[in-house]
Amino acid sequence: MTNTESIYLQMIKPTIMSSCNKYRICPSVIAMISILKSSFTTTREAAFARNLFNLVIDNSWFGKCYSKTSGKIYNSRSECKEVGAILYRAYNNYNQSIEDYVEYIATKKRFKDGPIKYQAIINDFNYKSCIDKLVRAGFIQDQFKLNDNPIFIQDKLINTIEKYELYTWDNEIEPEKIIEIQKEKEENIIMNPINIYRVRLDWEKPDTQICASINYEDALKEAMHHQGYKVYINDDGELFFDPWDNSEIVEPSVDPIAVPDIIPKAGLEIYLEKRAVYKDAKAAKPDKYVTGTFYFYDNTAFNKRAKITKVKGIKYMKPDPAMIYGYINIG
Repeated sequence: MTNTESIYLQMIKPTIMSSCNKYRICPSVIAMISILKSSFTTTREAAFARNLFNLVIDNSWFGKCYSKTSGKIYNSRSECKEVGAILYRAYNNYNQSIEDYVEYIATKKRFKDGPIKYQAIINDFNYKSCIDKLVRAGFIQDQFKLNDNPIFIQDKLINTIEKYELYTWDNEIEPEKIIEIQKEKEENIIMNPINIYRVRLDWEKPDTQICASINYEDALKEAMHHQGYKVYINDDGELFFDPWDNSEIVEPSVDPIAVPDIIPKAGLEIYLEKRAVYKDAKAAKPDKYVTGTFYFYDNTAFNKRAKITKVKGIKYMKPDPAMIYGYINIG
């Protein structure tokens, strides 16, 4: 690490730590983005506008603006008469830039009155997990104008964090805060989970996403209007429904001891006795029959089937498709 790099990290660390504590964002990821975007304050945006993250203005911005074309700073967007100028947010100092960016990441919504766009990384202080979620959401590709393989992009970002040992910053998040956050997150996800339905051609092609909604009907409607598009759920890449799959749905003729009128709820305990379990929501024949205590994986149901798992409690803080034991009929 050079002296210039060391001084830069010392300069930004206090504000990054306080802002990330406030908004529950992984500090090493914010520091890494600032390094790659500002090249240690050597970019024109950082040097002249004190903008470490190259944030452009939008309808929510009423502060000073910087025109990269002319190099001029305007007190407001209305002052700029340049044709076709791309305006960046301008700050009085780097601390303001950091605070604004962390707030932007933590509060930006998918659409008006909708859910938080990057909700998945809030309260997640594992830098590799955060980077994976941001890449899956297409955020990193958009921020850095990259079209590379997602794995290559992730490696580049992770290498930057590890080169400067920024992961040590994550360990400095207030311990009491982490305990409080984890407890709150577990309770919120189990008691009040919010599912996000995303419509894409393929999960690994985030640039094809045309819809993200908490309303399944809206997502399904969008998918059905675009040939080949599928509905995925949440941030783990699980395919929820493919309206273009022409395979026939056939209900089994026999399902011993059915569970009537149960509404699935993440983490809800359910006892099964000689119960048919299917590989997926469309399978015509059971994969196995089980007896014992299981738990609903999430709140979703399709074809009158719900996902179950053998794992309870804290595992629901980070849903993993590998935890799905199978599907059972619920009606």
